[in-house]
Amino acid sequence: MISLESMIRRLVQFILDHQKRLIQISLLLLIPCAIASATLRVNNTITTWFLETDPNLKSYYDFQKVFGNDEVVAVAVRDTRTVFNTETMEKISRVSTRIGKLEHVRRVLSITTATAIEGREGTVSVHPVLEGVEKIDSSAVDEVRRLLVDDPIWRGNILSEDLKTTLIIIQMQSVQDIDAARAVALEQIRAVLHEELTAKGVPVAIGGIGVIYDALNQITVTEGALLICLSYLLIIGSMFLILRHWKFAALGLWLVYYTATLTMGLYAMTGRSLNMVTIILPSLILVIAIADFVHVVVHFYHSGPIPEEKEARYQTVIDRVSQVAIPCLYTSLTTATGFLALTTSPISLVRDLGLFGGVGVTLAWPVTLLVASILLHRMDPVRDFRPNKPDGWMQRLLGWICAQILNRRALVTALTLGVTLFFAAGIGRIVVDTYTIGYFADSHPVPRDHRFIAENFGFYLPVELTVRTGNEGGFKEPALLRKLEGLEQTLLAENDISKVVSILDFSRRMHQALRDGKQEEYRLPETRAEAAQELLLYRMDRDATFDEYMTSDYAFTRLSGRMEMMSVRPGKELMERLEGRLQDIFKGDGEVAFAGYLPLYVKIIDYLVESQIQSFSLAVFFIFGPMYLLFRSLKLTLISVIPNVLPIVILLGAMGWSGIPLDVATVTIAAIVLGVAVDDTIHFLHGFKRRHDKGMGSRQATEQVILSTGKAVVTTTMLLFFGFIVMVVSSIKPVAYFGFLS
Repeated sequence: MISLESMIRRLVQFILDHQKRLIQISLLLLIPCAIASATLRVNNTITTWFLETDPNLKSYYDFQKVFGNDEVVAVAVRDTRTVFNTETMEKISRVSTRIGKLEHVRRVLSITTATAIEGREGTVSVHPVLEGVEKIDSSAVDEVRRLLVDDPIWRGNILSEDLKTTLIIIQMQSVQDIDAARAVALEQIRAVLHEELTAKGVPVAIGGIGVIYDALNQITVTEGALLICLSYLLIIGSMFLILRHWKFAALGLWLVYYTATLTMGLYAMTGRSLNMVTIILPSLILVIAIADFVHVVVHFYHSGPIPEEKEARYQTVIDRVSQVAIPCLYTSLTTATGFLALTTSPISLVRDLGLFGGVGVTLAWPVTLLVASILLHRMDPVRDFRPNKPDGWMQRLLGWICAQILNRRALVTALTLGVTLFFAAGIGRIVVDTYTIGYFADSHPVPRDHRFIAENFGFYLPVELTVRTGNEGGFKEPALLRKLEGLEQTLLAENDISKVVSILDFSRRMHQALRDGKQEEYRLPETRAEAAQELLLYRMDRDATFDEYMTSDYAFTRLSGRMEMMSVRPGKELMERLEGRLQDIFKGDGEVAFAGYLPLYVKIIDYLVESQIQSFSLAVFFIFGPMYLLFRSLKLTLISVIPNVLPIVILLGAMGWSGIPLDVATVTIAAIVLGVAVDDTIHFLHGFKRRHDKGMGSRQATEQVILSTGKAVVTTTMLLFFGFIVMVVSSIKPVAYFGFLS
């Protein structure tokens, strides 16, 4: 049976014998991948977090099919006097008209486009507040004020309590490529707002879930390019400083570029888009792919003199490269396993990071073998290879570390145990949470505008509730309308919900209008005949919004509220607190469910916990399994667990003590770090076992491996540090946390 080392020797020999052809093939593979990776788009909508088969996502799409896109853009306009003045209303009217004509906008609701319900001589009219008005003058302003201010539908919906701030609510069309449509629409909306309001000194703020997604998309594009460039610069700079030869730096740069381009090309060819999590993928591939190259180069030069003649160097390259390629293969497999463990996550973008991170790391090994073998065969030997110098800083550092570990084992063990216990205590303090608007720096326009709207208007984030009965015409029954009213009151009893709009509002207004607008008649009808008549009258009017709140069979309805912008954890607590009470109100008469954005948002917290447990458990199992196959020793495998689990304990403990939450980015760290950390262990134990098998004692074998393999370990650790630390410059907090912790 052919051994693994024999197979790798043959592979290296094949590479050296067919150098030109392999270089040509590799370039041909690069071209389509480079083209594909250049076409990558960015998509940060919440739907990208979920698998297409996820029932929660299906419910979200079903809701949109019935009631339209729940994604709205909220534009706050403030006038320190009152928004009911001629100048401000003229501006709002022009803005509403222009935005309403944009391609991807379904509807614009403002104080100039709202509808009024009035009773006129025994009949009811549903009409725009500016119906028949050609010019907005003081009388038109007074009329709009009369129609809106005392109407409960609009107060707290588009009008603040002090009447100094109004919202322009822009509902987006439901289109297949909402991300592209949103970007175009928001650019056009901002242009209109600037021309009509901002440029004329009117305070304006823009908010909403879509605004957050669009801002994340823009940051992902700009910072993705920045992170990649910085990673390249740091890798080539640190490679040159450590190895002190420009050819090593240049070839290392080519290696990581080639591997990253192949990976991202495959990523693009599968139809995927980048997002705030997978944007770190290129940088991850860059920093991890260089590790094997460093180990090969350092081992090649450390193993003895290098022949000058290429023919003699041919066999030397085969011997030395194939020897170090074995632990490099296992480190690639274990690192890839750390990534691939993430593919069990129920979060789609975490799966993508895991799958293509694993693909990239796996590709890095053959690419390293190809580039390093050809380089070391063709390049003239470096005579003053810095890591080999006995008086170099690296050798002195390794010698000191070795002496401390071997001569003060009790102290080192005690310190290690103390550090472990300290950070282990911090693990219990980890909070599982994510806050979309909290991804941004406080100075970013998105949180700044959010604060403006929240302070001057109040809550504006939609919260949706649907109720389905089993009977056609069910909501013509006054008893069910009163149960809907019970849902409304239950929602409004929460401090986090400030307004609820539903078919009830229009039913009460119709009932009032048919009775001469008397204040005491603002109530629900008492008989089925009244309810059916009033709802039908409202539905028949061309200016009504009946279809936005009720299906034509009167069996499925929606309550749309306004809630405070919050992180996932309090959102989940809010839903859990309400669900039982809401279901009890409609027990036996219908099915009540939260719908739209909120259920998807709060589901993330369950998926984060599930991802952490599954991915880390699988990573441990699949990483230490191959290590046993490599060492064929249960003792060495068990020993390897300690130095690899310890960094994870420190990492998670640091998150707990520092208050960094477990979110969609940091949930990937444990599995990835384990896959990366185990690389050094494999190289160390492989070198130790090889020397021990040759008859060396444990102490001597340990000293030898620290002074030899330790050079590559220190070098790769420094490269990984610089590669990861680059990410702290990101203004997306989870990405910065990921880089800092990794």
